[in-house]
Amino acid sequence: TMYCRMAELCLLQRASIHSFSSEVTKVSDMLLQSERNREELRRTTEEIYKHYIFFINRIYFREVTAQEQGIEIFDKMQSVMRLHEEAKDLEAELDELHKISVLSEERGQSWQAHFLTMIATVLNNSCTSN
Repeated sequence: TMYCRMAELCLLQRASIHSFSSEVTKVSDMLLQSERNREELRRTTEEIYKHYIFFINRIYFREVTAQEQGIEIFDKMQSVMRLHEEAKDLEAELDELHKISVLSEERGQSWQAHFLTMIATVLNNSCTSN
């Protein structure tokens, strides 16, 4: 029964990693398609991170038993499913998503600052010419 549960856990870990990767891809596509929905994209990115942290803390176990044989079998299952590599790749994808969203946010703030500067200049010129 314990080995069956370990197999289920590995399958859950693999499915979760692929689900996160799919979500990151969707959000990345949204970022590239539209700059207008920055707030929605920020919230979505935050939600993905929250779920990822939950996954790491509650589902992505490195060791599930104190028995040496169980540890070896679990390690072998994770190795065959390439879970450690997939998890590292997912972490890199999340880092890239974070970088993209930060750049998008900075670009929006830069545009707003430029716009406000132009308005201030126009108002300043109109006040000094009166």
